[in-house]
Amino acid sequence: MIRPFSFAPAGLAGAYRIRPQRFSDGRGCLCKDYSREIFREAGIDFCPAETFWTESVRGVLRGLHFQRGQDKLVRCVSGRVYDVLADLRPGSATFGRWRAFELSGGSGECLYLPDGVAHGYLALERSVVAYSCGTGYDPAREGGVRWDDPGLAVEWPLEGDARPILSERDRALPGLRELCGGAP
Repeated sequence: MIRPFSFAPAGLAGAYRIRPQRFSDGRGCLCKDYSREIFREAGIDFCPAETFWTESVRGVLRGLHFQRGQDKLVRCVSGRVYDVLADLRPGSATFGRWRAFELSGGSGECLYLPDGVAHGYLALERSVVAYSCGTGYDPAREGGVRWDDPGLAVEWPLEGDARPILSERDRALPGLRELCGGAP
């Protein structure tokens, strides 16, 4: 069975939820999650400069991160994650809004994030998340906003009073108001 690419708006200006091309048979499947030509036909001018991945145990929360000038294609290779996109572009019609999606290795779905949209996820089980980035990593251009910032009010699926496993860096991220110089 062959399933073609599909692109659906992800609820934030310029962000897309993507079902990649998938070829399945009795042995399993082959998945093509990126084609420059197909993306351009869908109106997305994305050309990856580098790719990397993270592995996280259940309960790890990474984010919300961004790098100025960088767009991304994100997918869960194995496991399951609660993936969050947050629009941090002050001039955007969807500024300050967030959207969440459950991604899993089995679905193969991807998320395309334009420049200025932050990304984070909560590992719902041991998971591997792959990132293809439109520019190379530059620590001088990276930033983020707190996962629990009341200005964004992201609804993370934490059980009871459970706290996520965070890096020291993520604990120290500013809130949306601080990041944007006092603007809400």
